[in-house]
Amino acid sequence: MKQSLSRKLTSVILLTVLIAVGLVSFSSSYFIHDQFKDYIIEKQTQTINQIVAQASLQYNTSTESWDQEKVHEVGMYALYSGYIIKVYDKENNSIWDAEVWDMSACVQLKNDITHRMLNQFPTQEGKFISRDYILEYKGSDVGKITISYFGPYFYQVDDLKFINQLQVILLIIAMISILSSVFVGIYFAKTLTRPILKTIDATKSIASGHYDYSIDYRTNITEVSELIDSINYLSKTLNEQDRIKKQITSDVAHELRTPLSTLLLNIEAVRDGLVDLDSNRLKSLYDEVLRLTSIVKDLEQLNKIEVSSQKLDYQMFDIKELLIECINSLNVKLDEKNIDVILKVDSNQIEGDRNRLYQVFYNLILNACLYSNQNSQVFITSEIKDHYITIEVKDNGIGIPEESLPYIFERFYRVDSSRNRDSGGSGIGLTIVKQFVEAHEGRVEVESQLNVGTTFTIILPIKKPS
Repeated sequence: MKQSLSRKLTSVILLTVLIAVGLVSFSSSYFIHDQFKDYIIEKQTQTINQIVAQASLQYNTSTESWDQEKVHEVGMYALYSGYIIKVYDKENNSIWDAEVWDMSACVQLKNDITHRMLNQFPTQEGKFISRDYILEYKGSDVGKITISYFGPYFYQVDDLKFINQLQVILLIIAMISILSSVFVGIYFAKTLTRPILKTIDATKSIASGHYDYSIDYRTNITEVSELIDSINYLSKTLNEQDRIKKQITSDVAHELRTPLSTLLLNIEAVRDGLVDLDSNRLKSLYDEVLRLTSIVKDLEQLNKIEVSSQKLDYQMFDIKELLIECINSLNVKLDEKNIDVILKVDSNQIEGDRNRLYQVFYNLILNACLYSNQNSQVFITSEIKDHYITIEVKDNGIGIPEESLPYIFERFYRVDSSRNRDSGGSGIGLTIVKQFVEAHEGRVEVESQLNVGTTFTIILPIKKPS
């Protein structure tokens, strides 16, 4: 039988509170006590260590004697804390003994703590125990200290007061919770269901293809607010992806249409006898076929990216040698625009797929070349920190508009389609960069400013991730 979320949520809240009330007594007597016991044992260990440390400091290595007055102060501090101590020098001669100093105080301390613990915890089998600890000063044994205390642990008066007060507070809170749970459940259920219903309407609208739908509702519930923001972000992203998809379709169609139209016009002209099929015209037709082949190869490479990026061939190689190899491969294009590459990278061995990372940096340096001005510079720097290497490729070229930055890694996305055609870009270079870097469990970042330049930052683990 189906129930409304409001009724079911109210029932669940009430049932949960009732169960919590039933568990309060158990948690008070067991869980809280058990946790507090661990705290007391830890505090007891710290106190013993402090007593031992303070006693060790009272030995004077210069005179090879003990400061009796200071040892007495340590003994009194220990006694007030519930510990009875005896201090001996390295010849086992007594330096200070609490029971010798005041036997009645020691007997009273033992009786008080024993009565307190056995009265509060009658099932606990506790008694006073004594333990010996070596006294060291600057690495040398100078004596020993015997510490007697109620074991395995004991509570001070203030500790017992705290536990009892905490149990009373928890019981009061539980009773108040029972009274308020119904009202809170009803209010919270209504507050929660209203935006959820709006979210349902939004998801149905988005599922039907209306990507521009958004939820105009504000709530102070963090999770619900994040849900609404997520739905709105999803709607915005799908809308933008739909726009990009249409743009990509248009761009790919244009890329295919242009060489095909050229081929068709030339072949028709030759067929109709309007022009001769000479070597120049054959070269023009051949260039258009190469252009079509290049586009098809790009499309095929995209289909292989996901599979190939998961099959990395890890090996150790010098990152500087790899970057020099990329630069040398692009010397012709760099010389055409008189671009000087400034390489400030140390020779460092990293572990990764050398071929995939070659493609990454080749594409980044190629982009820097394509979109830099004549007679400019490209800077490549590196830094190693916390088992990661960071490599920056920075140019002072035309830059990328801020609104385009979130989409530059999308397949076939173009900031300016005409500009990319002029430069020869296919729109998948940065897609490959991001895919291969993330396959190495790294990340790529970009900063850019129009007419100032662009900086791509690649962060990679030095060793193969486990």
